[in-house]
Amino acid sequence: ARSAPTPQPVDDDRGYDKRYTTKEDIEKSGRDRYPQDHEITDPKIMVLDNGNVDGPLLTRHVLSRLDSSESLRMVNPYIPARPKDGRMAEYALCKIVNKKDEYLRQREAKERRRVAKATSAKVKELELNWAIGENDLQTKMRQLSGFLEKGWRVEIILGKKKGGRKVEDAEAAQVLSKVKKAIEELGGKEYRDMSGQVNRSLRMYFEG
Repeated sequence: ARSAPTPQPVDDDRGYDKRYTTKEDIEKSGRDRYPQDHEITDPKIMVLDNGNVDGPLLTRHVLSRLDSSESLRMVNPYIPARPKDGRMAEYALCKIVNKKDEYLRQREAKERRRVAKATSAKVKELELNWAIGENDLQTKMRQLSGFLEKGWRVEIILGKKKGGRKVEDAEAAQVLSKVKKAIEELGGKEYRDMSGQVNRSLRMYFEG
């Protein structure tokens, strides 16, 4: 592979052709991935294909040679030159991938992350009783908020307090409604269906 010469600077505040996309440009755009195919505006790029790096090549020529099953994906964005440090500019590194293979690879990676998160997530139990007062409920919800912020799953257990006062079904239903509303405001999501009965023993399952 040939070494990449520095792109010629243009009359621009940045000192180089603004069509070249840096990591900072991508971060500012809010995009959660690097450009691909015709999203790549860099005039010239380095290309990784079957383990070999070639370039710099005209991006439009690389794109024109792709068949319908291929896609051009940016791997490393353009790095501007830093003359003071004696560092030359580096063209973006892009790779040619098979669309189907890349889709399957990304889907498998996503599934691995999902399984890893599900198996590694801590589960905390939070016990409440049907006769709980407003102040105690707020305290429990603050504890719940802390658990969810840490990425933990929370199992809420609602039951009768031993030796506590008797609670009517209507009051128990109001407690359940308050708990659900508080959890919704905290951004908690059910990862498993609620089980049990109101005013008896009931379990709810949430994650952040």
